[in-house]
Formats: sequence, C-alpha cells, structure tokens
Amino acid sequence: MENSLNDDTLWYFLSNESVEPESRMSLIMDIVSRKPLCCTDDEFSFKYFQKEIGEGCHPDYLWRKIQHVYRTLWNWSLNPEIYHKVGYLICANYPQSVLPTLTLLYYGTRGLEHVALNEFLDKLIAESQSSNFPEFLERYRHQINISFYRTQTMGMGTFPFDKYKTIWRDGGISPPVPDLGQEVLP
Repeated sequence: MENSLNDDTLWYFLSNESVEPESRMSLIMDIVSRKPLCCTDDEFSFKYFQKEIGEGCHPDYLWRKIQHVYRTLWNWSLNPEIYHKVGYLICANYPQSVLPTLTLLYYGTRGLEHVALNEFLDKLIAESQSSNFPEFLERYRHQINISFYRTQTMGMGTFPFDKYKTIWRDGGISPPVPDLGQEVLP
C-alpha cells in the first residue's frame, strides 16, 4: 500500500496536496476516520483508531477497513472511465463539504456497481458545473484539459494528474498534446 501511494501518478490522482511520501498513508487513515477538512490535529486519525480499539473494536477489523479503502481507490485508478471522473472531481474540489472530496466520494459510492457508480459520478460532475461563474470556469478548464488529453490519446491514455497538478496548473500552462507515436499505457 505505502509503496503504491509513493508513486506520484497515483498520489496526484487521489490528492491535490503535495505531501512527502513517508506521510501519504495518512490519506487512507483520514478517509477511514472521516477527518474533517478544518481539522488541524495531526493526530486526529490516530486518536480515532485508539478510541475504536478502546471501545472494543478489533484491530483486524480496522485493518480490513483500511485495506478496503485502499483497494477501492486502487480499483478506481485502474478503470480509465472512473479514473478520469474521480480525478476531475478531486482536482475541482467538488463536492465541497466539511469532509475532503475523496472521503465523500468513497463513502458516497460504497456498494455501487459500475453503472450506478458512473451515473453517480456523472451527476456530481454536472452539479460541479452549475455553481458560481468563477468556480465554473476553473472546473470547466479542468474538464477541458482532461477531455482534450483523452481525445488526443484516443481514449487509451490516462490523464497525468501528477504533472497537471505540479507543473501545468501551477504554471498556468496547458497540457501538451501527447505524441501518438509513443506507446500509450491503457
């Protein structure tokens, strides 16, 4: 789990934050503990797990919850359609709530099969574009960049959120057109 979270390609699909690799596992713990966005307590998740164990929850059960969150996120990263929809919503910070977008998506989609999951994500994407104008423009720019990249790779490539979030977005530079002569990973 930790090794795959250290891969910037997976990390920037899941997060907008630049975080040192040694602390990336905390993202999974924060999802399980439902850590609020406004919480500044670095030990929030640790305290959650400590409380759960103190109230009789078996550590193996908590570990299975952690593994389930990770497997869900990993599976999303392997499905190009889900990957791009979830990646867009995380990039756009939508839906906005007291919980981080990724936590809301994880708990909001639990138990949904592929078709229902896609419909749910499509609904959220449509809602994200009906907000106030400045937010709409920023979110629409994300969607255009992702759609353009997917079109240029004929649907075969996955959008490089790691480069987009660390270089292109910060520098205000549009993503380059991929070289279709190179091998594109599915």
